This record gives sequence, structure tokens and C-alpha cells, in this order.
Amino acid sequence: MKILFVCLLIVCPAIAQSWEARPAPRADAPVLAENRITAPQEMFAVRPVPYSMPREVPETPRGRGLFAASVAALAAANVADLATSWGRREGNPLIASPNARFGPQSALLKTGFTGVSLAIQWVALRRNPRIYRSLAYTNFAIAGGMSAVAIRNTSVPR
Repeated sequence: MKILFVCLLIVCPAIAQSWEARPAPRADAPVLAENRITAPQEMFAVRPVPYSMPREVPETPRGRGLFAASVAALAAANVADLATSWGRREGNPLIASPNARFGPQSALLKTGFTGVSLAIQWVALRRNPRIYRSLAYTNFAIAGGMSAVAIRNTSVPR
């Protein structure tokens, strides 16, 4: 769980970075008139203002519904893991209570980790809405891992 959390903290901001780079101008490219120093009579000449097109309404990013389903799957897996861990011996020393059992403190920490990872994803999505699908696949993978842990917890004695 700790490794998944660290990976999520590292991967989400890295994915949020823009992957598109603007190419450098060629050396033989012509110099535009706007970039040259002009004579004084040209500085005060009336130039037509270019017509700007009205902004288009942004379309809904692809994968938004898939991302919402992945958040629901992650929440369900987290609840299943909490329910099957309650009162049992906790193997993760990071979230175990002093008596090494899973209790309210452990549940708060585990839920907090999930909440922080979703908050990081939300910030990443605001910066780059094209990564809905990538984060959805990440959430489904984490939900699958947490579900496997919940299934394993049913065989751990109380």
C-alpha cells in the first residue's frame, strides 16, 4: 500500500506535465514585421485589428465517465478493505495502531491516503484534462490491488 501511494504521488504530477513541446524556430525562417524595429512613421501608422473568432465551448474531455467509475471503484475497494481489516492484526506498521490492530486511527490514515491521492489527481486534471483515461486506469489498478487485499483479509484470523 505504501509503495502504491508513493508511486501515485510521483506519477500523477509527472503525467500532468504537458507532453507537447513547441519547436524551435529555424535559422532560415523569415523575420516577421512585428518582431523588427520599425521606422517612426511606421510606428504610428493605423493597422487593421485582426478579427478574433469567438471562443468555442470546450467539449467534455474524453474519459471523464471512465474516471468517475474508477473513483467509485477505488472508494468501494477502500470500504471493502476497511471492513475486512477492522479489528484484525495490521501488517503495515505505517498505519497500525500501537497494539498492532486495525482500528479507527488506521482507518483514518488509510482513508486519508486515498483522499490525498484523489486530491492530487484532481489538481493534475485541472492542469491537463487529457489525462482522464490514464488516471482512470491507475485508479482501477489500485482498486484491484485493494480488492485483492480485502479478499486476503477474510482469511486472516481476528
